[in-house]
Amino acid sequence: MACRESLKTLRAMPDLRCEVLILAHNEAANIEESVRSVLTQSWASETSLVGIIVVSTDSTDGTDDIVRELQRVDKRVRLLALPDRRGKVFDVNTGIRHTTERLLAIIDADVTVSEDCIPRLLEPMRSGNIGLTTPARAALNMRHGVMNRIGHFMAELHNTLDRAKCGQVIVVDRRFAVIDERVTVDDAFQEWAVIQAGSTVERVPEAVVWSMAATTANDLIRQRRRVHAQYLNLERVTGYRPATRSFKSVARAAIRTPTVLKDRRLDIVAIAMLLDSWARLLGRLDGIAGRKYETWVASPTTKSHA
Repeated sequence: MACRESLKTLRAMPDLRCEVLILAHNEAANIEESVRSVLTQSWASETSLVGIIVVSTDSTDGTDDIVRELQRVDKRVRLLALPDRRGKVFDVNTGIRHTTERLLAIIDADVTVSEDCIPRLLEPMRSGNIGLTTPARAALNMRHGVMNRIGHFMAELHNTLDRAKCGQVIVVDRRFAVIDERVTVDDAFQEWAVIQAGSTVERVPEAVVWSMAATTANDLIRQRRRVHAQYLNLERVTGYRPATRSFKSVARAAIRTPTVLKDRRLDIVAIAMLLDSWARLLGRLDGIAGRKYETWVASPTTKSHA
């Protein structure tokens, strides 16, 4: 009940103020661009940035020094350096405890956002019945080669799902932001918390986040295996299954993607589904073995844009 009433108060908020959490581990190659991309957002009327907290966990590559320099230039930037890796859920929860605003944007340090991404994600929150917003996804990969095309297809898939699927960038009411530390996935738990409260998760197509998709089959399988194991853990704790856990939802979305409608590349769809199915099987075996992926090593080719 408290969550529902807190959302109603947003209707009376003339200024949608937000704080931004940027999550980083050894992101020296990306962190300056990530912070500056937030500072230079085209803030629309009645939306504003209160501050940025960079949650840097056990970074040994100079990430923290870069953030300290940015902090000297702009006091809205703060560094929260954590000495030990205890998982992204722990990092998000720790960052939230250092914020005060009702609306929070949570961003991975290795993505690129459109110049008005955050203001566009903030605007729907004014309605009072939306608890979380997420942007459209796009791949930074070139458009030739099988794995690059799969990366674009999977981004398109997320954009055409009937039910919004969260990812590397969200704006969320803080009442839904804290994550149960029994789970190991942040955004999907927040998605569940919003829906449980009777509120709505909304995809905002005009807001865009770009990221590098895996360019090798091994990296894609490693990535999807980990995600599936995390989703199984989430389901055990909450009973919730994100949209991509439904074969019917994925199939409906797939036939609406540009890869199918425009390019007629059914081969790309078939290969993507085969790789994903193998990854899900491995993720299920991980779940049976009790592996939850509190921490993990990023797939190398997803960092190649740095």
